[in-house]
Amino acid sequence: MTLVLTPTLRANDAGELLIGAEVSPLMMIPPQYKKLTYPGYCFPECTNEAFPPGGIHVFSAFLHSHLLGRAIRLFVIRSDGSRELLVADENYDFNFQFNKPLKEEVILYRGDSLMLQCDYNSKDRSKFTFGGEATNDEMCLADLSYYPKIPLAFCGSHPDAQDYLWMIEAEEISGEWPYLDLNPTIIKPRDYENTRLKTAVDDYLVEEFASNRAKADYQKFLLQEANVLNACYKSDLSDYPSSWIKRTIPSYSTWPNASKSRRNCSRK
Repeated sequence: MTLVLTPTLRANDAGELLIGAEVSPLMMIPPQYKKLTYPGYCFPECTNEAFPPGGIHVFSAFLHSHLLGRAIRLFVIRSDGSRELLVADENYDFNFQFNKPLKEEVILYRGDSLMLQCDYNSKDRSKFTFGGEATNDEMCLADLSYYPKIPLAFCGSHPDAQDYLWMIEAEEISGEWPYLDLNPTIIKPRDYENTRLKTAVDDYLVEEFASNRAKADYQKFLLQEANVLNACYKSDLSDYPSSWIKRTIPSYSTWPNASKSRRNCSRK
């Protein structure tokens, strides 16, 4: 590694921007999937609020999931509805992660959206895998390097709790919403009182997801039916006004042949 010092400051400071799915115990990956695609979204409400008038210039990307990850794709959806594949790794390996410089800088503008897709293989798991910080948990994130630096630190989406709690007939969990513990306790109903969320999900849902029909229904739910919350906050963890607004799944999440694109900006 070579460290170069200069007394002349560059015209712009570079920044790092996380895109994707908020790390949450409500990110649930059932066992025995050969392929499950999990989405994360950066909505135009956030880019409208946070981006400068001239947009931001992205020059590299670091794609990240954990041991179940097999492929990751990041799309840009322009305000006119057109799309570009910003970067992708169709042979993702947790043990070989690296920063991917783009062939050329890509400008993201106010009103643009981004969609991150992570493909997981859980055939070797007998229980659910949840979003979390441990290696055996999962994540679906992309870290973009860009300039000029702005206060925005994270633009992504968070699962809507009610979409998931009904699956185990739970009504309320511990923690100050939406900042949940990574394994919250069920508060209501009384039958589940003081039971950890992950324990209840494994006890109640593992057998429910044994059939191919249930697996297909859950994939459809993730890509077409689930509600998500817009997560948009600064490096000091303060929220932008558009944060935590409930959103329906965008129609572009179900593009056919999503791994194919008119443009691939990553350097091979």
